[in-house]
Amino acid sequence: MSPPTDPTGTEMSARIETLERRLAEAERRLPDSKIVSGDFLTRTFAVWGHYFVANLLIGLAFLFVFGGSFMLLAMAGLIGRF
Repeated sequence: MSPPTDPTGTEMSARIETLERRLAEAERRLPDSKIVSGDFLTRTFAVWGHYFVANLLIGLAFLFVFGGSFMLLAMAGLIGRF
């Protein structure tokens, strides 16, 4: 393995230009979303909103599963005999 060499100024300039083009392309492909906003509060509320909706969906799923199970057991007469 050969030791690393110091690049010349033109090589560094070319490398910087390449990285700038790649960065511009990556920024262009980003979705138009509040999560990638430059404003801190906008990003904060966007993340909180996603968190809230995810928890709401998970909570509703548990409600339907356990609520439905309870209703089926109640209708079968297995709950409420005490």
